[in-house]
Amino acid sequence: MDKSFICSPNLPKNNVSTVIIGKAYESRLKNAFDRLKIRAISAEPSRNVDNRISNHIDLQLIHLGKNKFVANKDNIDLVNILTDYGAEVFVSESSLDSTYPDDCILNACIINEHIIHNLDITDFAILKNLNKSIKPINVQQGYSKCNVCILNSKSIITSDKKIADATERCGFEVLLIKPGYISLPGYEYGFIGGASVKLSENTVAFTGKFDKHPDCQKILDFITERKISIEYLSHEDIFDVGSIIPIFEN
Repeated sequence: MDKSFICSPNLPKNNVSTVIIGKAYESRLKNAFDRLKIRAISAEPSRNVDNRISNHIDLQLIHLGKNKFVANKDNIDLVNILTDYGAEVFVSESSLDSTYPDDCILNACIINEHIIHNLDITDFAILKNLNKSIKPINVQQGYSKCNVCILNSKSIITSDKKIADATERCGFEVLLIKPGYISLPGYEYGFIGGASVKLSENTVAFTGKFDKHPDCQKILDFITERKISIEYLSHEDIFDVGSIIPIFEN
């Protein structure tokens, strides 16, 4: 069993050894996880949200840091799995629902000393159990985690201008890209945060290639400038899986 929970959510220092992902996407990315020697825990879909995004783990789970998580109160299997791995799991105080914003009450984005979300909808279990040193960045976007690709403690990529403006005011280096060009069946497009994950301090992974994105070169340059390498988890065009949440590192 892995010995070390990732201390700072979404920002591993060493090679990630265990992630959690929606069940529908596990087989699609299995070869990559096997190649990278990463254990993938698959989570059952939510019965409460729109079927098109029911397998999006970032709607059901948020990592608060170290062994602390907040999970969807109605997915007891998810709570039990994490508890068996030694996690301290708080359950959401509200239930997820199929309509916005009740489907994204757990979709906050924690980066280092900040939490980015529409704080009017953030589930109280997150706010109550969050490290008191974490500073809020209040935005209109409920799908905050979906819409933020995390590169390091101060660098992100997003297609949401209001997230970009708010985080820049707090000292972040932000690449604002054009919306779209990321597949999410049933919707016009998905988001880059839902299609990416940090696999080590200096590696970011994407579900597939983004060479068809009009800002492809800008994305590549922005990542390279931060001395971060890119891992592609498939040969497909990039697609939104509702995030891959790293839990343990070597």
